[in-house]
Amino acid sequence: MSHFRLIGFVLIALGAAGMLAACASPASAPAPTPTVVAKPTTAPPPTPVPTSDGCIKCHSDKETLKKLAVTKVEKSAETQGEG
Repeated sequence: MSHFRLIGFVLIALGAAGMLAACASPASAPAPTPTVVAKPTTAPPPTPVPTSDGCIKCHSDKETLKKLAVTKVEKSAETQGEG
């Protein structure tokens, strides 16, 4: 029985030592070197403004609207009502 206690104590001590070592900070950590970030010298190109020509073209084309149309499915009486 005493061997199990000794093994348990050693395992607990090693675990505690490992946790303390993980929390310790390194003694000789190198100082971070500053980095210079270059800023762009020219302005970015302007964002193009969308026009409504494409919208009007698609939404007024009857053939395209018929192809994309979705018919509504009527719900049956079993799916309506309580419970």
